[in-house]
Amino acid sequence: AGRAQALIDKWLEAGQEGLVAISETLLAHMEPAFLKRLQASRNLLYLAIPDGPPLVPGISQRQRIGEMIRRAIGFHITFRAEKDGGNEG
Repeated sequence: AGRAQALIDKWLEAGQEGLVAISETLLAHMEPAFLKRLQASRNLLYLAIPDGPPLVPGISQRQRIGEMIRRAIGFHITFRAEKDGGNEG
């Protein structure tokens, strides 16, 4: 969590724009003051990714994350393995 927080902190300081997907477990281990800064950022948005089993049977973790990102940014993304026909995560 510390390394991820340091990396994201650099992006915040630089005014980077983007969407960062972070597992809920990792978020739970980040410092509260840092999380407040991240939540207040208008340039660098974050999406908490659940790391437990899917609540809906038959939906893969990849599909679940893809749908969350689609709702956050407004369009569907394709993971490289999906384009290539692979099943790796």
